[in-house]
Amino acid sequence: MENKIEKLALFGGSFDPVTNAHRDIIEKLSERFDEVVVMPTAVSPFKTKNSASASGDRRVDMLKRACRDFKNVTISRYELKREGVSYTVDTVEHLKDKYDADVTTVIGSEELPYLNKWKDCARLKELTTFYVIERKGYPADKAAKKAIDRGYRVRIAPFGVGSESSSEVKLARAFGREKLPVPKAVAKYIEKNGLYEDYRFITERYDEFGLRRERVEHTERVAYSAIALAKAYGVSAHDALVAALLHDIAKETDEKWFERNGLSAPDTSGMPKKIRHALYGAAIAKSCFGIDDEEILDAIRLHTTGGDDMSELAEVIFLADYIEEGRNFDGVEKIRLAARESLKKGMCAALERTLAFLEEDGGEIYVGTLTAYEHYKNLCSKGKKAAKKTAEAVPEKSVKKTDKPVKAKVDSKPEAEKESAVKEESAKAEREKHAPAKKESAERADVAAPSENAPAATVKQSEENSPDHEKAHALAREIGGWLCEKKGREVMLIDVSERTIVTDYFVIATANSTTQVRSLADYVDEKMSKGKGIEPLHRDNNPQWYVVDYGNVIVHVFLKSVREVYSLERLWSDGNNEELLDD
Repeated sequence: MENKIEKLALFGGSFDPVTNAHRDIIEKLSERFDEVVVMPTAVSPFKTKNSASASGDRRVDMLKRACRDFKNVTISRYELKREGVSYTVDTVEHLKDKYDADVTTVIGSEELPYLNKWKDCARLKELTTFYVIERKGYPADKAAKKAIDRGYRVRIAPFGVGSESSSEVKLARAFGREKLPVPKAVAKYIEKNGLYEDYRFITERYDEFGLRRERVEHTERVAYSAIALAKAYGVSAHDALVAALLHDIAKETDEKWFERNGLSAPDTSGMPKKIRHALYGAAIAKSCFGIDDEEILDAIRLHTTGGDDMSELAEVIFLADYIEEGRNFDGVEKIRLAARESLKKGMCAALERTLAFLEEDGGEIYVGTLTAYEHYKNLCSKGKKAAKKTAEAVPEKSVKKTDKPVKAKVDSKPEAEKESAVKEESAKAEREKHAPAKKESAERADVAAPSENAPAATVKQSEENSPDHEKAHALAREIGGWLCEKKGREVMLIDVSERTIVTDYFVIATANSTTQVRSLADYVDEKMSKGKGIEPLHRDNNPQWYVVDYGNVIVHVFLKSVREVYSLERLWSDGNNEELLDD
């Protein structure tokens, strides 16, 4: 047969809508496989709640517009035509029959721990190789190792995924934003057809409840923060969006408002006036917006006080409100870092700061907040004891981030790429000694994520004279040199090894423009990836700042004004642990 397809990649998902991140993945897949089949799902077995909000035909139209430059990419309607629930095993068998080719199934790293929950998982082990794209917040190595031990064939892609999500598109549409994180042709299609206005039933009524512009802007930032936390911890993005958009809906209301509108006000006796809007907001969400999901309502109720029986959704909303990017109070960066490590640690840090502030300011302390703090303090204390017991544990062997199959007998990759993979395996194993424990959870609606973070397998050595600390210092200096080389300004190293378990060093640089912010971060990324075979554990960014986490070194690139707001030097430097490379 002419031009026989030997390597075929299956990339499935709701694509509701297709984002810039999706398009980037498809482009990279098209460079590595003979054929890429993009498969929009009818109904995912893991996303039955609030599934696709655009029809199958609409989603196919948008995919065609996003992928029209790729000759070896096919948009398939197979699962849409079948209707009902989509199962990967059925689709893989269909494609193997149709193309007579090896089918590789592309998944995100958040899905790896849950392959045994998939339909006919034993059959899938025989049918396909899983090509894993690492997603922010879900390190792939350990999960891949476990999947391999269970008999799955796994490859880890040598590239990650961007931060744009379909939920962010819906949020941008809710606030009438013109700029969307989707390809331009898709943005035009969305606007022309009036798609993704799912949450305007909330935002269009803000005036009715007297919300001022500053409050609306804060709410939008909280919603973006909630999406990021929800996706990192396997919480429903839809639920997080609804709760975030309504968390301050009652900020300008009081008991008289309820009387005027013929509604019963909730009992707020014993609560300081400043935080009563949380209970009022839950009541309004139910009576005026028809929200009857108790978990969403509870997240709104507890977003100011916390509690000792909070769901992960409630924790997400509490922290999203606390650390949204507009917050610039002393200590916020430490709370952001704690929230990245775990929801529980983030809650503990936030509640501790709240109580300290109220005590210093002479503010009224609500008993529920004290109860919440004691609860999370105990949880974090137990976690520290568990980590101490496992401090001598040997870290698991890492899985290489490479196109090469982990169990392959024949290596067809170029020598340079093999050498890079070998370097990365060594570097990744070293990095795991320093990486904070992360929670393995899934975005899937019907898979229960772990309720607690597993204790860390190792504890980072922080002594200044330890070999690991010296290696971290050498790497930090090298990264700082690259930033100076690319005209980054005020490049500084801060040794934080004695102050946090998150990392050993911060490398901070100032950029002159939003373009240079991305340019500096990309330059470091390229140097680390191509020169050392090391990929970041996480990336966080917006146009004004970029954070890249390499485990024992975290790189921060800011615009000058943003750097002054975050003021990491003031928060983390004691005058003796900083090193200025370029002034």
